[in-house]
Amino acid sequence: MVDSMIAPRRGAMMRDDSMSRALAAWMRAWLGEWWLSMLISIAAVLLAVASVTYVQRPIDMSGAVPIGDYATLLFDPDGAGLPVELAPAWTASDSSTASISRNARAVRIGARLIDLEIAARARNVHGIAAYYDQDPWSIAVVQANAALAATFAGELASNLDHVPQGAYTAYLFRYTESEGQRVATIDQGVITLARRQTLYFRPTFIALGNWLEAARVAALRGDRNFLARSESVAEATKAPSISGLSPAGRVALERVRALMPADSTADLDSLERALTDALRTLSN
Repeated sequence: MVDSMIAPRRGAMMRDDSMSRALAAWMRAWLGEWWLSMLISIAAVLLAVASVTYVQRPIDMSGAVPIGDYATLLFDPDGAGLPVELAPAWTASDSSTASISRNARAVRIGARLIDLEIAARARNVHGIAAYYDQDPWSIAVVQANAALAATFAGELASNLDHVPQGAYTAYLFRYTESEGQRVATIDQGVITLARRQTLYFRPTFIALGNWLEAARVAALRGDRNFLARSESVAEATKAPSISGLSPAGRVALERVRALMPADSTADLDSLERALTDALRTLSN
């Protein structure tokens, strides 16, 4: 009688014990997988942070103003685009050739970054008047600068196709190219991101091309304030001593340094011609 009463209890206790062991085993397995997943996730995050920290580290800037500051200093709140008198430093047919040197390509990239930013900002500044006010002049300005932005972004992308690990930056510029082709508002954030990525391909020569083109624009606009700024004076002063210059490039930059305006009577026409000659020499 007693055994018959105890037996069901023993069976229930055994079932409860086996269920507890199964639950404990399941929890150990689940927690083990969870902790393993957590450790993998933490390791991935730390690796990503370390990679970004390494990639974003400036390389050999040699005292150059960060790329983009010159475009900001040239910014016209009225949306002035590139001067119509701005002569091309190289032809469109050789803009992405694989035969030019890396330093020449970096100079071209730096110069085109200035052109792209000015064209993009001019397009965006006049966008409201063009599409909300339907102002014919503003519409023409928007269309012209959108086309220029598309051309410049496409050229930058083509040049970056020849740069080691330049595929992602080329992709960003092609996105901007598509915006220009659609005459859409151009995302300055994408241009800024792409510009920062170019800093890791011969940054000294990119900064040099950036300044030469910015100084050409300033000279044609009669912007003596830009040319007299400490940033411009520092760039012109150190440019001839940059390592890796060709003899002809060094001579051209010495000529630019000699013509930099010391006062309001300086000859900006001669300076612009010297800047153009230097850019042509260094980019070809």
